[in-house]
Amino acid sequence: LPAGWPRLAAAALAIVAPLRALGGTLARGTAADESAIERYALDLLHSPEPDTPAIVLGTDDHRSFGVLWAQQVLGAAPHVIYIDASLLQQRWYRVRLQRLLPPGLADLAEIDKPVAWLGALWQHEQGRALPVYLANDFSVPSTTLPRVPQGVAWRVLAPWEQGLGPEQVLARHLAARARLLGPPAQLHSPFASDLAASYAEIEGKLARALAAAGRRDLLAQLQAADAAAP
Repeated sequence: LPAGWPRLAAAALAIVAPLRALGGTLARGTAADESAIERYALDLLHSPEPDTPAIVLGTDDHRSFGVLWAQQVLGAAPHVIYIDASLLQQRWYRVRLQRLLPPGLADLAEIDKPVAWLGALWQHEQGRALPVYLANDFSVPSTTLPRVPQGVAWRVLAPWEQGLGPEQVLARHLAARARLLGPPAQLHSPFASDLAASYAEIEGKLARALAAAGRRDLLAQLQAADAAAP
């Protein structure tokens, strides 16, 4: 930089930027202090029924890497197959999935669109036996999938499940909630805040749906469970 104010400004920036970063670290904590992402990952994996093989589809690094950590390092929910929907575009990833899925589903390795992949999964008897959940919406087509809340995930209703009644939906959701750690009390990053918002979003949509359906009895059950939550 030329001598004069440009060089002085650069020197000031070199001093101020690290100090500002250090101040933010002291205020928010380091990455090692961030337990919210791990907490969400464990709750996502425990939202499906325990010990029942299931598929969970989701996206975003702060979600997918948290799940990888929870499964590969902590050994959580080995019966759940987590699929990063954006990585389905990569053939190596689809081939890797074949080792996790039941045999006889080799044709799925050729499908790179998540919703189309689900449709093909349901064409197989082995695939029909796998309940499917969404961690988040990852495309416009994914928003059209019929779903009901279960824990901190959305259970996708396959064509043969769409007669599910509100009593069963609420019972499954409350049973799943009892398995969860629940939303984190402290958040240190916008990534953790994004995941923590999933808890309130699911609860809010379920409450509004029950109210709109006139099921005040079921809404009271949900509110009682909320009041009893730690």
